[in-house]
Formats: sequence, C-alpha cells, structure tokens
Amino acid sequence: SWEVSEGQYSKLERAARGLLRVIERNPNEIFMIEGYTDAVGSEEDNLSLSDRRADTVAVIVSEDFGVPTENRNTQGHGEA
Repeated sequence: SWEVSEGQYSKLERAARGLLRVIERNPNEIFMIEGYTDAVGSEEDNLSLSDRRADTVAVIVSEDFGVPTENRNTQGHGEA
C-alpha cells in the first residue's frame, strides 16, 4: 500500500521539523524522498508502488507540515 497510517504521522512530523530546520539555515537545500518495495509482484507494479509511496510522503510533509515543494524531490526504486 502507498497509504500512510495515522500512527506514522508523528514520525513524518518529526522528520519534517528536521527538514525545515535545515531549510531555514540553507533555503537552497533539496531533499530526496525515496520509495521502495519488496520483490513480490511484477517489476512494473513495484516501480509504480514505490513511486506512489514516495509521492504520498512528499505530499504529507508539504501539505501537513509545511516543507516547501521546491525543497523536495521524489524517486521510486521498485524492489531495487
């Protein structure tokens, strides 16, 4: 699944606070949010799932916790 459970929000909030501290010191800093999967399923499905996982986390840290979108990128890796 690419959905983030309610129990994980506090961890993402803590991470977002760290990102924001770094951005405050260096507004040009860019962070890569990466998604992975296991080896179950096809390579194509796993790559799509890992992309969605990374995108979901990126949206949460930006929309819910204020990390500017220009300071983050996403990348899915599939099972690799």
